[in-house]
Amino acid sequence: MRDEVAIKVVLFDTLRKKFGVRELEVKCDGTVRNLIEKASMKLGKDFFETIYDIKWG
Repeated sequence: MRDEVAIKVVLFDTLRKKFGVRELEVKCDGTVRNLIEKASMKLGKDFFETIYDIKWG
């Protein structure tokens, strides 16, 4: 198991408007997929679907 890390995410302006937040801090295992999954827990399922393309990983 990987160590947990805290990552600060600053959103682009278009995402700020859509999700109503400029930045957030996420604790994850350090992988991009896990970072997006954890951010989605805070911002909602739509964030994951907007950011992550499951087909391409």
